[in-house]
Amino acid sequence: MSAEGIDSPESRHEYQLGADARSQDLGREACPYGERRMFKRSLWLCGWHAADIALNEGGNL
Repeated sequence: MSAEGIDSPESRHEYQLGADARSQDLGREACPYGERRMFKRSLWLCGWHAADIALNEGGNL
């Protein structure tokens, strides 16, 4: 468990927002979290990239 008290990034709201953004064909620049909120930004981008991989493999989230 991390200092933030989470077990998996997939359980975080920011991760799901990123995945949803990619599913809506939004680019990475749509991330609402800037450099001052890098933890949340990282979660958002992880979700975005996971959805991108799933879409490119023809799978579903």
